[in-house]
Amino acid sequence: MDDTIREEILLHHNKIRHEQTKNEPEPSSLALLEYNAELEEISACWAARCDKDYSECFRTSVFPEVSQTVDQVILDDPEYVNIDLWLQVMNSWLKVLEDVSFEKLHKVSDSNEDLFEHNIAQILSDKILFVGCSWSISNIWITFICSYGPKGPAQGEEIYKIGAFCSQCPRGYTCYNVKPFKRLCKPMEFEEMTEITEKPNTQIKKNVRTHKNQNKTRRKLPRRRNRADSRSESKPKKKGNLPLIVGICSFIAVFGFFTMVGVYVLIVSKISRGID
Repeated sequence: MDDTIREEILLHHNKIRHEQTKNEPEPSSLALLEYNAELEEISACWAARCDKDYSECFRTSVFPEVSQTVDQVILDDPEYVNIDLWLQVMNSWLKVLEDVSFEKLHKVSDSNEDLFEHNIAQILSDKILFVGCSWSISNIWITFICSYGPKGPAQGEEIYKIGAFCSQCPRGYTCYNVKPFKRLCKPMEFEEMTEITEKPNTQIKKNVRTHKNQNKTRRKLPRRRNRADSRSESKPKKKGNLPLIVGICSFIAVFGFFTMVGVYVLIVSKISRGID
């Protein structure tokens, strides 16, 4: 796994979720997924078994439960392992989505027989917010595992809420209605993060979000530093004026002292003359 593969995995997950918001039944609460390193570690651990099965017995420091998708493909050339294989798998999931009935998209089947439907249910779940994936190679098989947190739907559970897209966002998420994937809910701090664009094929940044308005630059922290610099630059000026202020105060004090002494001497002199 490298950053390019992670970026592609994240991109295609969000593409599938975004595409479903244009279809029936329309989901009202799908969020933009983010990549998570701990979930990737879980996926790597489970993929090492090289078995076409998933587990719901994992947990992370953040997620008490996680869910998984799993798939296997025949590897024609062991030397040829790259992102194209991931795309092949995820495109097959997208193809399955086109043929899934309305009823099957409403809730997870009570049967464990259809692994593809299980995979689609996890990818389209409005419960999941993070994803992390890995793979393993054994003989001619390559096993793909993705883990999701929080845990996606189990058998018989609703896959997502139905309604107008982006109208029932999860807590902490809202609908900015801007790219990338403007029909997906995005975190509240979405507009504070680095700007990205929705690209048709590849190159999407990991764990980054777009600005609320792509025609404007995001709120720049250097402005804060500049204001701080301005305040710090004014301090030496005050320090430089301090000796002058002290000098003036000293002069006034000395002048006042001698003035009082002069007045005192004058008064005493007049009194003495009066007595004489």
